[in-house]
Amino acid sequence: MTDTTDTIECDAQPDAASTALPDDDQPRSETDTSDLDGPITTDGDGDQSPSETAAAVAKVPDYTSNRILMLALAVLAMLAFANSLSGAFVFDDHQQIVANPLMGHWDRDTLARVFTENHWSALSPEPSDDSLDSIYYRPVFNLFLMLGYQVAGRDALIWHFVVVILHLLAAMLVFRVLEKSLAALSDVKSKNRRLMSAFAAGIYLVHPVQSESVSWISGLVNPLSALFMLAAFYCYLIYRRPEREPTNSLRLRAGATGLFALALLTKESALALLLIVAAYELFIFSRGLAFGARLRRAAIESLPFVCAAFGYMVLRYSVLGVVFGRNTNGNFPDDASLTLADNLLTLPALLARYLKLAVFPVSLSLIHDFGYVRSLGFTSFWMPLLVILAVGSLLVYLSRRVPDVKLAAIWIVMPLSIHLNTRAFTSEEIVHDRYLYLSMIGFGLLFAALIERAATSNRLRIPASKLAGASAVLLVLLAVLTAAQNKRWKSNENLWTHTSAHAPNSRIARLWLGSLAESRRDPQGAVREYEAALRINPDIIDALNQSALIYARHGYPAEATRRFERIVSLTPQSAIAHFNLSFVYAVQGRFEDAAREQRTAIELDPNGERSDEWRVRLDQLEQMIAASATRQK
Repeated sequence: MTDTTDTIECDAQPDAASTALPDDDQPRSETDTSDLDGPITTDGDGDQSPSETAAAVAKVPDYTSNRILMLALAVLAMLAFANSLSGAFVFDDHQQIVANPLMGHWDRDTLARVFTENHWSALSPEPSDDSLDSIYYRPVFNLFLMLGYQVAGRDALIWHFVVVILHLLAAMLVFRVLEKSLAALSDVKSKNRRLMSAFAAGIYLVHPVQSESVSWISGLVNPLSALFMLAAFYCYLIYRRPEREPTNSLRLRAGATGLFALALLTKESALALLLIVAAYELFIFSRGLAFGARLRRAAIESLPFVCAAFGYMVLRYSVLGVVFGRNTNGNFPDDASLTLADNLLTLPALLARYLKLAVFPVSLSLIHDFGYVRSLGFTSFWMPLLVILAVGSLLVYLSRRVPDVKLAAIWIVMPLSIHLNTRAFTSEEIVHDRYLYLSMIGFGLLFAALIERAATSNRLRIPASKLAGASAVLLVLLAVLTAAQNKRWKSNENLWTHTSAHAPNSRIARLWLGSLAESRRDPQGAVREYEAALRINPDIIDALNQSALIYARHGYPAEATRRFERIVSLTPQSAIAHFNLSFVYAVQGRFEDAAREQRTAIELDPNGERSDEWRVRLDQLEQMIAASATRQK
């Protein structure tokens, strides 16, 4: 699409039709200048010469040009996220950046580890065994962290600045993608199309749910993946709807496929692009064809992306041993009983919660007080189902009357659908603000489409100036709410204190608060938090282990022993669990029991980092046993 904001062409010899102002209901060409405000002078006879028309148009500033609108987005980003720059490293930033053993190393072994291990195993300083630590395969994300470390080191301010820039660039791509999408679907005037796209990109940019992906440094995986994904989709839009632009279709298709592959290797949720492309082919580009023809067209145009996704799946399976997989975590032993039926029963409430977060973003948190639905209760299942059906029916109705709503629905539903396999996450993490990161494109476009329809409605007759003012106020209000949300990410104390208040039954929050208390040398406070976690579930591994260590250090070996024994019964294949139990047995003088557990630890991890140390310790224990036997004789 030719950018009409830089040059405006006029015919040298316009006829009567070309100089007449078009009716507002008629489609306008890309070179239409009838949107421009300001007086146009005429000659003595009241007719305007071509040269005078061109001069008058050239003097009228276009405040809806792409450059100005993108500058407005940059200003909006600074308003919303300037206060995030002073934030510290929080949550797992320490593991992924500060203490990441990959940082600063570009040797062959390090790079091989990035591409041949799952995400968390790649960050582990110890060689990983055959167990699956996570179902994340994100080598491009790890490479970006390594590159970022070359620039930012351990300076949190620079890292925060990088994340804000990534998010802003993603918003600018959202603006361009939506502008091209609207041009393919509706006859909205060029000026209005730009304003709609900019408004939607603005909501995407500063909506409070985006704070989690921007104020948390490790959340940069979302804007980074979105950048690759949106760039791939922009290439697709150019070769699919070339209009008057010269295109090299083969090069653009290759570029789109390669960028999609990078997005997949950054974060798994980029698979949503497959669904978005298929939806565009079925409902946008081929809507005038029979359904069978649309299906064929969708299959053909999706094929390059399908091939890229298949290659990614093969690579993922070769590394992880699973295609999708199910999350397992020692702190959530009760998750093992969850079934597909639980997943399905939870979906209506889950979708209703995401709808609430998007429309009323006033109760946000890293962890939400939301659990699985395991019965057909009215408030837990039927009422959310009715809400979702009503909203879905309304979207279908509006999409038939307002074509732009169809685009919005695609961008709302397709990215979110990737996150609905709840068994891929722990039960506390099936709802996250960051899972709405890409869906906010659709919500932004939905609001923009409804505002544009209100502006052109003969029934409502709302002045355009009032709608523009209300839109600006909404964006500023969202930016202010986002700035307030950013404060919760200033430090780990802020983050976890707020999280535990918002989700008092969160075992993750209790474990973090216990760890923070230990770092403050407050063992009583730490034990209090660990005990609170164990009241949620008595078999939480980290709570048992950390509290047992505190009891052992402070002269309560019997209580420490009871907890270490429980850990061994829950994780009999854990070498470190047997070592800890061996240690506490030795403190109590139970040397034979200590030696038995030490031997088991060595058998389970014979070549581990501490195996030599453990063998020395076993020799010492055996000497103590022999000495004790000699004394008894």
